[in-house]
Order: sequence, then structure tokens, then C-alpha cells
Amino acid sequence: MLEDFIGSGTDTSSRQEVTRVRWSGPPSGWMKVNTDAAFSLSNSTGSTGAVLRDHSGSVRAAAARFYPCVSDALMAEALAVRDGLILAAEQEATRVVLETDNATVATLVRSDDGFRSVIAGVWHEIRELSLSFASFICTHVNREGNEAAHLCARRPSASSPVMSWVGDLPNWLMEVANKDCNVESY
Repeated sequence: MLEDFIGSGTDTSSRQEVTRVRWSGPPSGWMKVNTDAAFSLSNSTGSTGAVLRDHSGSVRAAAARFYPCVSDALMAEALAVRDGLILAAEQEATRVVLETDNATVATLVRSDDGFRSVIAGVWHEIRELSLSFASFICTHVNREGNEAAHLCARRPSASSPVMSWVGDLPNWLMEVANKDCNVESY
């Protein structure tokens, strides 16, 4: 019976190909800012990364910042969202889709309960920044759809705490951004 149970779901002739989209563009006329954070528990440091792209996937700007004193990973992710909105505002985006791979932060940004959370101060800043756009949407994205922001968050350090790229983008960012826009099948 055990062999029948194990073998019952392994018919390879009926397997379907799974298609995964790594990154999807916002609607035409909108900009999408992806954010991510890195956090080190051992020394309570963090860093953020943000990538701003248009509907075709073209990177308009990217930024990364090191934080020498961060309480936890949730705070680092909230700082990344704030930094992403600052980047979008600096680039004069008016309609913004913000994506973060942290579901808790995405939920707090969309709710009125953020003022009761440990990220309350940053939550207020995020809410204020979101009001500067004509339209604003915050969504959760899986980690695979956030690779460019993840790589940006790994770049800054105490010796190079602030980084930004506009116009002349580094090759590593262009490679991952181009790869993000492609569909992979496996």
C-alpha cells in the first residue's frame, strides 16, 4: 500500500511545466520600486536597497544605504521601504507601485495598525511619503521577484554607506535587471 501511495503522484507523463516570472512591470505610466534589506544580528547593522523601474523594466535609478544601528530585520525592511519611496520621490515618480519581499511590512504599510508596531516611527514616514504620489500601491513580492533590490542591499558598508545610481548603471545591476524581466521555465 505504501508503494502505491508513493507512486500515485509520480506520473511524469502528466507533469506540467511550471513557469515563473521573476519580475513584472507596473502598468504603463507607473513606476515600480522594489526594496530589500540586509540585517546582521551579530552587530545590529543593516543596509537597504531600492531599484526604480518603468513599465518596460528599464532601471531609472537605484540606491543603497548602510545603517550602523538597526534593532531587527523588520526595522531594516521598513527602512528599505522608506528609502525606496524617497528614491521614487527624488526621481519625480507620480504613480508608484512599491514591492517588498517582507509580508509583515507590506501588511503594515497597507493598514492603519502600523502606529502600534515596533516600526511606528518609520511607518509614519512611509505613510507621509506615500501621500506625495498621485497614486500609490504597496504589494508583497516573492524573493525571486526582488533580486535587483537584494543585490543593491548587499553593496553598502560602513566605509561606503551611501550609494546611488542614475543614468550610468553598473553592469551587475543591468545584468540582474535584464534577467529579472525574462520568464524562466523549469
